[in-house]
Order: sequence, then structure tokens, then C-alpha cells
Amino acid sequence: MEPPSTMEPPSDIEWQTVQTANGNEFQFGFKSTEQSTSQTRTKREIAREDFDISVRWEPKTWYDWVEDSGDVRSRAAITQHCVCDYRGTNYRYVLLIENTEHYNYGFWDESGDCYSLDTYRNGQHYLRYNSDNPAIVRITGS
Repeated sequence: MEPPSTMEPPSDIEWQTVQTANGNEFQFGFKSTEQSTSQTRTKREIAREDFDISVRWEPKTWYDWVEDSGDVRSRAAITQHCVCDYRGTNYRYVLLIENTEHYNYGFWDESGDCYSLDTYRNGQHYLRYNSDNPAIVRITGS
């Protein structure tokens, strides 16, 4: 994947604003051109096992993609990720992932807050958030 030429996420991202369990606002998004027309889960997806994986994803520069391996790739089906300190207008951090299997993910930052992301289609997904402790330290999925 080629990085964009600016510090802003691509302009064709559709964003939805939601809240964490702790009441903090964040946004998740996907490219409108990649939106799935069907949200029906297959038998294979329903049978997938839940997971809880410890990670250490520190904020880096924009689009500094990290190739994933081990449990993150094999159990969580995330092939690459990036936590970006992009200092946007309303949100300072962006988490980007690319996945190969449908999961309802939870991305936990170092403060203990969780950002939910239901990936009903495979591909790239985006989260924008604010945190005093922005490193992602845990991924859960079901």
C-alpha cells in the first residue's frame, strides 16, 4: 500500500462517531467504495474462536505500516497495522488495520479504554481517538 502524500486520512473515508465503555468519543471509518452490501456472517465466521492478545503498538509517524505476525496475524487475522500521531483537528491518533477475516475487535489503549470495531468486511479499517496513553496494548475479538 502506498502512503498518502498528506497527514490526513484519505478523503473518501466514511466516519461514524461512537463512544467507548468509559464514555470517550471516537470514530471508526472505512472507504465508502469498499463498503460491503451484505453483513451476513458465514458459518466459518460464526465458528471462529474468541481471542485476547497482548501487543505493544506505540504511535508512530503517519502511515508507518507494521507487518503483523504470530497471533496477531494467525488468530486476529490482522496483516498490518499503524498507530499514527497525526494531531488532527478533533482526534490526535489514528489506528489503521488491514484484516483478512471478519471480527468484532476491541483495541485497548494503555489507559484501559477500549475502542470497538466490527469489521463486517475484510480490508482496511480506521479509528480516530484521543488518549493520554494512546499505545494499543491489547486486542480482543469475537
